[in-house]
Amino acid sequence: MHKIIIVLSIFSLTLVSCITTTISSIETFTPLEGKIITEQLGRTTGEDSVYSIFLLQNLIFYNRIGQIDMQKAMREAIDKKDADTIVNVHCYTKTYYFLLFSKTYFIVEGDAVKIADVPQTQRRGR
Repeated sequence: MHKIIIVLSIFSLTLVSCITTTISSIETFTPLEGKIITEQLGRTTGEDSVYSIFLLQNLIFYNRIGQIDMQKAMREAIDKKDADTIVNVHCYTKTYYFLLFSKTYFIVEGDAVKIADVPQTQRRGR
């Protein structure tokens, strides 16, 4: 019985692994020239995911089911806080590997804010 538990434990450890890869860190999705931040709404996240099928250790056959939609992840992060945009943005992927498949997440994190145009009286003259 102990041998079975040990074998299952070792098998489950080799079954799953995870890799996180940073894609980018940017100041904002939306150009803020001529705009001001009127309200800070707090930290927010959005994500999209895709499955991949692996056979024979990923060397012979690789097939991704669907494609990651980065715009969907960004829109989800903005909509969660009913914001206009996100600042201090960090984007990364996280992939979980299983025996015959993997699941990859595209994750967007940032600070949700409301923005408005700079009032005419505060604009610099040309």
